[in-house]
Formats: sequence, C-alpha cells, structure tokens
Amino acid sequence: QKNLDEVLPLASITKLMTALVAYELVADDTLVTISEAAASQQSGGSLEPGETYKVKELADFALISSYNSAAYTLASSVGELLGDGDPMAQFIAAMNIKADELNLQSLDYQSPTGLDISATKAGAYGSARDTSFLMEYIILNYPEILSPTLLEYKRLYNQSGDYHEAHNTNNILSDIPNLLGSKTGFTDLAGGNLTIAFDAGYNRPIVITVLGSTRNERFSDVKKIVAEVQKTMSSSD
Repeated sequence: QKNLDEVLPLASITKLMTALVAYELVADDTLVTISEAAASQQSGGSLEPGETYKVKELADFALISSYNSAAYTLASSVGELLGDGDPMAQFIAAMNIKADELNLQSLDYQSPTGLDISATKAGAYGSARDTSFLMEYIILNYPEILSPTLLEYKRLYNQSGDYHEAHNTNNILSDIPNLLGSKTGFTDLAGGNLTIAFDAGYNRPIVITVLGSTRNERFSDVKKIVAEVQKTMSSSD
C-alpha cells in the first residue's frame, strides 16, 4: 500500500462505474443510437452518428477500447429513463449515488467518460482503495461486465450488421496470470492509471490499482506488484 487514500483523477477507469450503472438500470439488449454529441467525444477512431447498438455492445466498447463515444451514449440514453431533467446530469447523479451506496466516499464523478473537463479539472476523482473496492464489487456481483476485458480484441456489431474492432487498451493481458478483469485510464491530468483483478491461486482474487503513473509505467508498475503478490503467495504455502 502506498498513498492508498490519496484522491486522484481517474481518467477512463471512470467507465467501470458507467458500465455498472447502465448494467443495473437497463436490459443488455436495449437498443441505443449514437448521437452527434456522443460521436464528437471520441478522438481518433470512433463510432458513427446514427449507428444503433445494444447496450451490452456499447459497454464492451467502453471497457475494451475505452471508447468515449460508447460511454457517452450509454450515459445519455440511460439517463433519459431516469427523469425529466438533463439525461447526462441524471446519469452522472446515478453514478455518484451508486458510489455512496457502496460507501466509496472518495469517488466523485463529473462525467461518464473520465475525460478531463478542463486543464485543471478532471472528469472524475477517487482513491486507489475505493477503485479497488469498486472492482471487487463488480467481480463478486456482475463478473460478466468485465469478461470482455479479458480479450485482446472483439468485433462488435451494430444493428445494420456492420462492425468495429475493439482492441484492448491493456497491453499486458498475457502477462497477468488468471486475469479476471481490467481497466486502463490516461489523461493529461491523471497520467497513467490501471486497475486489474486476477486469481492469485487457491481461488483468491487480488485487485491491484495504480493511479497517477505514466502511460507506459502503469503497466510495468502493475507487473511488479503482481510478481510480488505471487512471491508472497508461494512463500506462504
């Protein structure tokens, strides 16, 4: 443990809560359409305005390839079901309510993507401890949410039969034994973030969260911690 309660920008680790709230509120096969506003959230390769996907497909996009357009669409479409107010605001409120329900007091969401809002304000904040407990909650209750993050890539189809290839942003998948799930994050304010869960043996899941590293060192940091966990487990046999 090091600075486990320091509150730091979460970047795209935010999408864990986005996917969780959407999963709990709507059916996986609910159809939603990418809006112009959602498509504009994505830099580089993006989903196209007018494409229609099942909610589960968008959640997979958000978690595997960290597509901001997918997370934004999830939030805006589900948010419309939560009342007569602004859909995005209503969904973000639901994210914060869920954090309170789980007693994860450091988690503070201002967006469903985790993108920096400005040069000084992040899209979400939280501690490594609370991020780890969020991962634990998902693994214990809805492990299927994280199952796509075990894949290097996946083809995700829209309702017209066209597909995009979602490539995993976690480039150390094959280096982590018995991986159960993972989520990356990177923005200018956050630096490099990574949270993973793996089975260390004897059906003992371990969650590791690194916040505030760099784009590349978040991966080497986690690999070092995994190695130490394995060493500790083997010496205690």
